[in-house]
Amino acid sequence: MLRWLPALSVLIALLAPAAAPAQSSAPPREAPARQWWAGHVEMLGPIGPVRLPIMLTLAQDEAGAWHASLDIAPESNPGLLAAECTDVRVTPEALSLTLALSPPMSFHAERTPPGGDGARGEFHADGMPPLSATLRRVTQAEAAAIVPARPQTPRPPFPYPRTEVRVTNPTDGVSLAGTLTLPAAEGPHPAVLLVTGGGLQDRDHQVGFHRPFLVIADHLTRAGVATLRLDDRGMAPSGGSPLDATPDLLAGDIRAAVAMLRATDGIDPQRIGVLALGEGTLPAAMAAAEDETIAWLALIAPQGLPGGDVIVLREQRRMEAEGEDPAYIAAQTEATRRLMDLLAGRGNHEQVAAAIREAMLTGIHSLRGEGLRPEEWELEEAVSSQLHEYTSPSVRAWIAADPRTALAKVRVPVLLVAGELDRVMPVGDTFPAAEAALREAGAEVAAHRLPGLNYLLQPAVTGFNDEIATIRTTIDAAALELITQWIKARAPRER
Repeated sequence: MLRWLPALSVLIALLAPAAAPAQSSAPPREAPARQWWAGHVEMLGPIGPVRLPIMLTLAQDEAGAWHASLDIAPESNPGLLAAECTDVRVTPEALSLTLALSPPMSFHAERTPPGGDGARGEFHADGMPPLSATLRRVTQAEAAAIVPARPQTPRPPFPYPRTEVRVTNPTDGVSLAGTLTLPAAEGPHPAVLLVTGGGLQDRDHQVGFHRPFLVIADHLTRAGVATLRLDDRGMAPSGGSPLDATPDLLAGDIRAAVAMLRATDGIDPQRIGVLALGEGTLPAAMAAAEDETIAWLALIAPQGLPGGDVIVLREQRRMEAEGEDPAYIAAQTEATRRLMDLLAGRGNHEQVAAAIREAMLTGIHSLRGEGLRPEEWELEEAVSSQLHEYTSPSVRAWIAADPRTALAKVRVPVLLVAGELDRVMPVGDTFPAAEAALREAGAEVAAHRLPGLNYLLQPAVTGFNDEIATIRTTIDAAALELITQWIKARAPRER
């Protein structure tokens, strides 16, 4: 499964699940007053003091109120983009704000001299020592050189209201935190629930200094479509654990979120759909098959094969694209297939550990020969790390489940979109399987395989994950517009 779980510093870990505060629906000024402040926050790292580069972007709306967002530049790995702030005050004497976190983090800095271009202050949050920060006011060009260019990422103020919400799954009582956006114009509006792909994700699906779900939600809302996006189970402030997030439970989360949208003022209850990415295909299809109030599905990088097949094919296609030795590819593919079959068949702990060990050693022997066998403790450590994830209820259920079973029960219009350079859901294998299952069931299907785009629908060269952070574009503009127009054209579901 796709896993983007970088090791974060204390500050970045606190910032990652930033919640979106409610906003005024007043439109922004045509040319708002803006300021950029660059500097460092100082904290104690594992081997000594660490200085994390930060960028504070300030903007003033039509009413004169200040808004702010905070960036942590990528040398702090993985970095953070446009973390939103509340309670922003800008005076000749000081800068102050609150980062919308769980728990909140406040910042106050005195300007030096008063009215000048320097500032020094501290970040404060419950349960952690103060963090000193030094800032200086910079030009827009200087700011652009510090923070990676992500021109599609929206920053406050926003021209539509946003509300922090919670959705509770009645099956197990787990509560998920999220952001609801409503178009500024009078409703009722169509609405879409955004469902994340593999790995532990926040509501914006942050990766490589990109926030693709924020970009999609902003674009849809400006186009007249309400949106709801949620933090995954186990991603604070949501409850639950990702290791227990089986497809059945995730489908229940989706149904609960759709029910919340249906009861929300300003939303047309007959024009609610679900947009899912990658591994979100399975629970989205399960929910749509069971909940007749879901009017349509939009599936990006659709998964049309069982998770075990996806893992085997993903690795096989990766090795082929990288030009690995055919003997190595064959041996590694066979070892991975045996492991997936064991997991799908409910092999016990010892059997799975042995299969993981075999897959690792097969790769080492096929590629490098017996002479470079790792030390036993190194091998055991690697096996233990993978064993914990592979034997979790969520992963074992995903490996065994066949999305085609759920897709065959879908009776609503479906949009399928994938990049031809998708290396996460191997497009040549999974896309045709998903499309065939839907068409055989009689669903109305619009299928688009887009050349030159990767898993996230970014314009790419190789499609591999290490390329994501080097790409300026978060999502191809034409692909985003295709999705938007298809959603807006959906009629209410017939009952």
